[in-house]
Amino acid sequence: MYQSIYLWLSIASVVCATTISDENKFKENVVLRDEGNVSLDKTVVTGNDALSLEDQVHLLKNQMSALMNQRREDYKMLENSLKKTMKKNSMQLSDLDLKAEVIQLRQEIKSLRKASTSNKERLTVEWLSESITELRTELSELQEASSNASRTFNRPNAMQEDVIELRNDFTKLKLEIEALKLRQESTERIVKELQSEAVQRDEDLRKSTKFISQNLDGMETRPEADHRMRHKRFLRQQLHDIDATEKYLKRQLNELQHHHIGERLRNLETEHHRLANANFNLSRQVTSLEKLHGSMLELLEDIESIQNKLDKTIPDIKREISKVEFNAAQLSSEQSLLREESHNAAKSIQAMAVSVSALQDEREEAKQFYKIVQHLQQDIEKMKSASSAHQDFFHGRIEKIEADSKNNSTLQSRTVEELQIATNLIKQLESVELQYESIVNKLPSDCSQVQSNSNGLYLIAPAGQQRPIMTHCNGHWMTIQRRFDGSVDFNRSWDEYAQGFGRPSGEFYIGNDVLNHLTGDNCSSLKIEMEDIYDNVWVAEYNVFSIASRANGYRLTIAGYKGNASDAFDYQNNMEFSAIDVDRDISNTHCAGNYEGGWWFSHCQHANLNGRYNLGLTWFDSSRNEWIAVKSSHMMVTKRRECSTLIPAPENDVTTKTTTDKV
Repeated sequence: MYQSIYLWLSIASVVCATTISDENKFKENVVLRDEGNVSLDKTVVTGNDALSLEDQVHLLKNQMSALMNQRREDYKMLENSLKKTMKKNSMQLSDLDLKAEVIQLRQEIKSLRKASTSNKERLTVEWLSESITELRTELSELQEASSNASRTFNRPNAMQEDVIELRNDFTKLKLEIEALKLRQESTERIVKELQSEAVQRDEDLRKSTKFISQNLDGMETRPEADHRMRHKRFLRQQLHDIDATEKYLKRQLNELQHHHIGERLRNLETEHHRLANANFNLSRQVTSLEKLHGSMLELLEDIESIQNKLDKTIPDIKREISKVEFNAAQLSSEQSLLREESHNAAKSIQAMAVSVSALQDEREEAKQFYKIVQHLQQDIEKMKSASSAHQDFFHGRIEKIEADSKNNSTLQSRTVEELQIATNLIKQLESVELQYESIVNKLPSDCSQVQSNSNGLYLIAPAGQQRPIMTHCNGHWMTIQRRFDGSVDFNRSWDEYAQGFGRPSGEFYIGNDVLNHLTGDNCSSLKIEMEDIYDNVWVAEYNVFSIASRANGYRLTIAGYKGNASDAFDYQNNMEFSAIDVDRDISNTHCAGNYEGGWWFSHCQHANLNGRYNLGLTWFDSSRNEWIAVKSSHMMVTKRRECSTLIPAPENDVTTKTTTDKV
């Protein structure tokens, strides 16, 4: 746990401080002895009398014990406060993510309020009502059209009845014409019979006259008596009468015949004219009726199509009306839900504001904790330098004491005691260093050795590096670079890129020295996750990833690409790192200076994830022959399974996760 680390670091700092004070006192004592003065350290409280080395050591031990007790109490309090803060932070997001989520929630609530207060719903309801009225008017028009169609459909029935009547009249006329023809034929037969009778009578008269004439001739040749003469005259008178009557009959017959035939002919002509006119009118009516019949058929077809369309559209219209009613009800329910959600969102915003204020307080505590860790690391570095200086100083003093002991036998006993004290102090320092090194060695060298193998911030110590660092682990992947909001300036010097900068919970660059220690064994893989300004996600993975040492310019080596972002990083393969103050690219321009960020440039802008935010974050997609405008980037490394060595996990859970999973 952290308290053990801090306890050892505090002990080391206390020992370092006490040894520094002892060193100063020892130097003052030596100078005073060399000059022959009797007074010793200025810190002696009891007058100007010089204290012996034993008293100083005893006093120093008392001070160390008091300081140790005080530090123990302080670190117990610090441990309790850290436990409380760790418990509070165990189920919460990082500060930047929370800010982003709070901003997003505020924007969503604003949009919801705008949506709830806007006139869109009213306009949609008005539009729906207008559409319903239009549908109703269309239905009424369709009903009128159907009624008109029914009326027009009934007209052909009446017209068909008229046609039937006309046909009946036509058949009657035909029958009358046939009867007239029969009458005409009968009259013609009668006329022929009369003519034949007249011819027969004429022949009979001729025969009778011939017979009478023959008889008269015979009577003239043979004279007879008077009675014969009278009979002859009588016959002549009869013959004359018969001729007269015959002529009269012929004349009457001719007159009757001519009169009857003319009358019949006139009647027949008038009847023929009447029938011709009727036939002409009937033919015209028949043609008009045929046209009317065709138009009626077309009208019937149109009516049938209209009825079919009406039959088809009526259920659709009913469905649309039901849909509109359902949508209106759904809109009203959604409006009520939106009101409830806006009310709940307002409450959640209030709760979020309270939690944000609490998180800000915890953030301040975390910052103070991070500063304490940095101060402790600085104290450790000072302790290391002081211990080496102490060793050199004590070795020199031992040699000097040994030389002085040959000339001064009176101080031999004191120098032996001082040597023992000095050696004890050196042993204590060495034990502290060994304990610090053991603590560092127990830390995981990367995220693949983290025992819990989950997401969060962890303290790791890469192989070959004695200074532990804090970074974010995402499973077995370790974050080495992250950009998402431009809050950290990446336009830094070559040395700053070597040391690293930013915060592991926000925008961050781990440092080229750490990358060299992490990937120096050539067993690391790289994964790059990017999101462009259109919210598309791009991934590029490299099976081989290593960074050379500082002497080799942190040269990049990559191989084994896979992903959907294209192999744009291959353009920077085998290139040294360039920054604003060190230009090691092969371009005619200063790429790092132009794009305000350090990178392994060859030529500018094939791939650059450390440039100025909203300007220089790019990745070239060769498949589409265009650049990806990167909005956020996340670079991670891990050990390859085929060459990773299994290192046993720390015994006392030294890794100590500091932050919960990042959403």
